[in-house]
Amino acid sequence: MSTSINWMELVRDRKGVRTKDNKSCGNIIGNDEKNIIIEDGAVRQHFYRVPKSAAGAYNGAELTLNISYDDLKTYEDKDEGK
Repeated sequence: MSTSINWMELVRDRKGVRTKDNKSCGNIIGNDEKNIIIEDGAVRQHFYRVPKSAAGAYNGAELTLNISYDDLKTYEDKDEGK
């Protein structure tokens, strides 16, 4: 994980997120001490609580995760949208 990532800026600007296999997986909408919260979808929303340790590169526009899109599903937070 890069220590130079300003998490509050990513949340404020709702930065996009991609998986390591280059699939778009939503926008960052929140964070806590150990996780980032990603919202994916407008109509059928999915929320993911992903450990910050899974963060890879940040290019100023998008954050790339060090996990695949299929692995992202294991971090789905089914209670977040309620």
